[in-house]
Amino acid sequence: MAACAAVEGNPLRAKVVRVSETPVPVVAALNYSLFNRVIALGVAAPARDADIAAIEKVYAEHEQTSWAVCLAPGAAPADLAARLESRGLQRGSDFAKVVRSTENTPSIETALRIEEIGPDRRNDFVAVNVAAWGVPPVFSAWFGGTLGRPGWRHYLGYDGNDPVSAGALYVSDNIGWLGFGATLPDHRGRGGQSAIMARRIRDAAQLGCAYVHTETAAETPDKPNPSYRNMIATGFDLAYLRPNYTPIEPS
Repeated sequence: MAACAAVEGNPLRAKVVRVSETPVPVVAALNYSLFNRVIALGVAAPARDADIAAIEKVYAEHEQTSWAVCLAPGAAPADLAARLESRGLQRGSDFAKVVRSTENTPSIETALRIEEIGPDRRNDFVAVNVAAWGVPPVFSAWFGGTLGRPGWRHYLGYDGNDPVSAGALYVSDNIGWLGFGATLPDHRGRGGQSAIMARRIRDAAQLGCAYVHTETAAETPDKPNPSYRNMIATGFDLAYLRPNYTPIEPS
């Protein structure tokens, strides 16, 4: 979020507001809970009712009606979910948090060429993500803001000279996080995403990480998630489900 805010002109109007010990991310240009999402309430310190009210105020001041509190399983106090519900938030979909050791990284065969890239190929990285997710060009600030920043590594999978698959690795405190995974629709099923996943796990191990983690939408019987299945096939285990609590829309 900080990287997005640092992009020249800050086209997504991104910022991080602090409520007590909790960072509250805001992307004011997008009234969308995937971006306006609090992920650490009650983690550094027990959440108070005043903190929840302050979070509500932050989003109201930025004219956001679609936002979420993504509740970690260890969040305190123990009745935090009930407190959120008492203030008019309801439980919606879950995120699946997955983790795996960096040992025994799988060997993935693919015809694509996997390369680590730098800021000079920012436009290629952005183009793959924008096209793969089917979003407007304004999202370029989100996908391209982290290139060249400390702790980050970025990768592309090439079909000849054409970039068709992407992924990023962020390392902090000897733990690796994997994100920005995307493949162009007409190049899916060729092993590109799995190969980039394996490459990032190997690189994380070389950087001293014993574990890597990531997240995706939880799979349900009526909503299968190929991304989740790909993670499990690459050796990840489900650590926990993280529920999203969102404001109840007025009827």
